[in-house]
Amino acid sequence: MEDYLKKIFQERKDLSEEDKILIEKAYSFAEEAHKGQMKGKKPFFIHPATVGLRLAEWGQDSKIISAGLLHDTVEDTKVKLSEIKKEFGEKIAFYVDGMSWSKKKVNGKMIEDYEGLFKKFLEHVKQDPTIAIIKAGDMFRAEPKDVEKFVNILKEKGLWEGFQKMINWRFRGFWLPFFREIGFNKLVEQVERGRTRFVEEKNVKVKLYDYIPKEDLEEIKTKINGIKGLEALR
Repeated sequence: MEDYLKKIFQERKDLSEEDKILIEKAYSFAEEAHKGQMKGKKPFFIHPATVGLRLAEWGQDSKIISAGLLHDTVEDTKVKLSEIKKEFGEKIAFYVDGMSWSKKKVNGKMIEDYEGLFKKFLEHVKQDPTIAIIKAGDMFRAEPKDVEKFVNILKEKGLWEGFQKMINWRFRGFWLPFFREIGFNKLVEQVERGRTRFVEEKNVKVKLYDYIPKEDLEEIKTKINGIKGLEALR
């Protein structure tokens, strides 16, 4: 596996020793937490490592880079939020919490609560808009090299219907409208090229405004506009 930590430090030669120690600790913690997990044929840890690298490329500080590395630990491993808070402090734990799925009990089973996540994410963004940059790093992915093959694999695994619903309900209904509102137009274009363009737009209801008024989004956009290094997103 590529040495993403080395790449992060190469990208951010201006980091202090204290910053480097924090990022290295977060990198090692996340790598160990995700040990043995796979995403397709690749180690799952490549994803959070890539998110951390993107955040470094976008000039973000050590806490945001560390949160990017850790953003899936609570959601996808046995790590508790209290552990993140103990090891990395309240601010990084705040970021990780805002990036982690809410869950609810349905028919005796715990399932992902998308609406709960949307509400929690927006509450976190209103407190600190930089969490939107971490989410942007999470969503910024290369488009499939072979779209037809990608779609066929989803169909063979019985995942195509669920993928279409995810695109129309979560992406077109919430994430893309949110990122348009805060001015991350390049991110929206990249997602549309990479994940939504081969899914028919069907039964789409924009739910973003059910959770947050326009004036709050304008305030978030104003704060984010003051953050440098985000040309890749705007």
